[in-house]
Amino acid sequence: MRAGAVPVRLPCVTAAIAPSWPASRNEFWSWQIRGACRATGPALFYSPEGERGARKRRRESAAKAICATCDVAEVCAAYALAWREPYGTWGGLSEADREARYPGLDPVQASIDYREALAAWHRRAERAADPVAARSSA
Repeated sequence: MRAGAVPVRLPCVTAAIAPSWPASRNEFWSWQIRGACRATGPALFYSPEGERGARKRRRESAAKAICATCDVAEVCAAYALAWREPYGTWGGLSEADREARYPGLDPVQASIDYREALAAWHRRAERAADPVAARSSA
């Protein structure tokens, strides 16, 4: 920051997001370790260039079926919406599914929803004594 510069504060965003922001990068991404998608390759979740029609629908359907069994699908979908992930199937939402939601999506609320989903998942993991998902105390 330049000398003498005054930091800009956005009260509506800062107040809503700051209290639930993950304490570390590891905590922010920890949910991905428990993703059901880790057992399959990324090709099922991301379209090859030029894919369309029935083939794309079948691939997306198979990806969504895996998401339906996933313990972190809610966090994954909330992340994809909050960060406007442009590619792939995330939390059972395809690119087209997310694109359809974006016009009415409040970005501040989407960010809050992601952080709330992440916090809820961390609480469930702590109750289950999941050492991978447990929050770090740092």
